[in-house]
Amino acid sequence: MMELKPELSAIKKLIEAITEPGLLADVIAPDMGFSLEETQSLLETVDLEPRLSQLVELLTHQVVTLEAKRRLSAYFTPEIQH
Repeated sequence: MMELKPELSAIKKLIEAITEPGLLADVIAPDMGFSLEETQSLLETVDLEPRLSQLVELLTHQVVTLEAKRRLSAYFTPEIQH
């Protein structure tokens, strides 16, 4: 995901230093571009397993979206340049 969204590399070291899964969700959620409702729901989920499952679902959706945007951009950019 870092290569799909380069600005995230700034928080990579912080993420690597976190050893507590709940804290990882707290740190990641506000900076990932999730909607306010998604972020609030994630941060309000107290139980760790559902919280991390929700985080994985949101991140997976973002990866799929970013990959689709990259493919579309690669497809249309050559046509625009000609």
